[in-house]
Amino acid sequence: MKKTILKLRKALHICLYFLLEHHKYIAKLKSYGLMNIRTYRIKFWYRDLWTPRKNWADSYIKKYYATELKGKKCFAKTMTRGIVAQREIFINSYITKCNLDFVPKLLLSDENYDTSISLMVIEFIEGLREFTLPKDETTFEAVCAEFEHIHKCLRVADIIHGDLCRYNLLLDENNHIFLIDFGLTWVPGSENYPIDYRRHRGASYIDAGCSRIYDNAYSFLNMLDTCGISNTFKQKECYKRIQGLMGTHTYTVTL
Repeated sequence: MKKTILKLRKALHICLYFLLEHHKYIAKLKSYGLMNIRTYRIKFWYRDLWTPRKNWADSYIKKYYATELKGKKCFAKTMTRGIVAQREIFINSYITKCNLDFVPKLLLSDENYDTSISLMVIEFIEGLREFTLPKDETTFEAVCAEFEHIHKCLRVADIIHGDLCRYNLLLDENNHIFLIDFGLTWVPGSENYPIDYRRHRGASYIDAGCSRIYDNAYSFLNMLDTCGISNTFKQKECYKRIQGLMGTHTYTVTL
């Protein structure tokens, strides 16, 4: 029953958007130089749907658009202004400055896009798909080796993703890894933009009673488990090397 009500509320929210707000959003986005704007991944649009309607203006909202900036394909995200949006813009700015080649770059941001909305525009990488387990050992070894390199880069930059899963760790057509969605990520300085980790848990973490430990290596291995990794792959040296990385770079959240 609860899921049905949520689906109906979400459908109503999207219908009202297209009836009352869509043209305003498109016009506003165009004022930033964005062109060929289209709604994107509507099923992942979000609103705190259990918020009473009289308080909807205070709930958290996010919407996605596929667009272009100076002839380059990109991805625009609008979200409710506040500490969550400030945190996400700060983290994406930090990561972009680290110049990591496995992360789409932040191209443009505006915390004050509108009276109640913030904006991020991010590089769009063609051909990305959600993570699936490689079918052959050679490809699996290559993916694990690439994650080892990524783990080292994240450790040097002091970045804990916080939500590594098959939807946020993507593969391109050559099985190279790209990371997206840094809403729960920790970087130096992100503690100045606190979020409620009781509410926002992330895909995987180590439960330590009154605290949670976020660990990029642990999350990667947990993702492999959820994808159905075989015992044969678990016996490979590349897998065991990543097991050895667990505990070497972590972030602890006290609840």
